[in-house]
Amino acid sequence: MDECTFCLIAAGETDADLVALRTAQVFVIPALRQHPANHGHALVLPVTHIRNLADAPASVRDEIFAVAAQLTSAIPSRYGADGSIVFQNNTAPDDPVFHLHVHVVPRFRADDFVMTRAAVAEVPRP
Repeated sequence: MDECTFCLIAAGETDADLVALRTAQVFVIPALRQHPANHGHALVLPVTHIRNLADAPASVRDEIFAVAAQLTSAIPSRYGADGSIVFQNNTAPDDPVFHLHVHVVPRFRADDFVMTRAAVAEVPRP
């Protein structure tokens, strides 16, 4: 398995300047790939390597989402955003190294933000 980039950042071994906030169990960095209309996109990650949300101890999950809530509270004044969206991908297909993270993305009126570009189909009702 390749070395986890997020673990290296958490340990201060690389890109320490990216860390915007650190608590005992969580750190925040900017997403390095952002939608141009949604500047301020951040990632909230556990300091220790945890692959999936289901694998995280309750205290880590609680701290991740407490920090995500703090970010959502700050987004309107910091970025002039109208709101935010919070999401988490539990596993990235074809990604050999995966480190649990939660996205916090500022939302702006008419920003055309989409989670996926895949076709959308109506789900039949039973």
